[in-house]
Amino acid sequence: MNRKQHFRPHVQGESLEWRIQELSDKMYEYLILPTVTLVASVYFWMIALGFLKVNVLAAVFMTSLLIICSIRAFFKIRGIHKQIHRCQKGLDGERFVGSNLEKLSSNKTFIFHDIVCETQNKAKPFNFNIDHVIISTKGIFTVDAKNWSLADREYNQADFIFKDNELIDSTGVLQSDLMYKVESQGRWLESKIYEWIGKKYPVYRTGIMIGAFVNNVDKDFSKYWIVNDGAFARLFEKETEKNHVAGCATHF
Repeated sequence: MNRKQHFRPHVQGESLEWRIQELSDKMYEYLILPTVTLVASVYFWMIALGFLKVNVLAAVFMTSLLIICSIRAFFKIRGIHKQIHRCQKGLDGERFVGSNLEKLSSNKTFIFHDIVCETQNKAKPFNFNIDHVIISTKGIFTVDAKNWSLADREYNQADFIFKDNELIDSTGVLQSDLMYKVESQGRWLESKIYEWIGKKYPVYRTGIMIGAFVNNVDKDFSKYWIVNDGAFARLFEKETEKNHVAGCATHF
């Protein structure tokens, strides 16, 4: 199997690690201006209080600028901290799912992590990533890991209901953004496979909801696998091998 033809191997959650580092660097950038104005304010106040000579108005101006910059930095950093928390949660989820998927790896099942995809959005280059891709004789899967948490879950209540290709959480909210993401990933890989080898292969659109329960009302797994982490392994083991997919695995 020649993996280098189409995918550069990534470690699990590599894109999120880059994003966390990028956000951390941005936090330091927001701290630079308050630090500079703090030093300048101390300098001017030393002059205003007689240690050095300067106009009091200049000291007041620099102090006001310091307050404004500090308030701005506080809100910017708080927003970045929330983003880092979400990214870290997603990173933990990707690594957890990736470790479980690696257990399925064999000479008939190949696992790729963190596939960076390039496409066009309104004629502009746009990148997104697929958490995991499985190429196997049982099928081709794009896997989006969702480290979801819902507060105050009731006992024995379905966290998610999947029906008619729509996903609804236990609070009744339609998760259309998640389904769009799962669908887009599968459609992108199908188009790329056709571009690479000139054949059309169906791709299972998979969303793994970590630690949740998904009630698949229609019991239909012909296209979408919206399941939790435990159910995916069981379904995969039961899935029958498909001769038409076996040839595809040799191209990756």
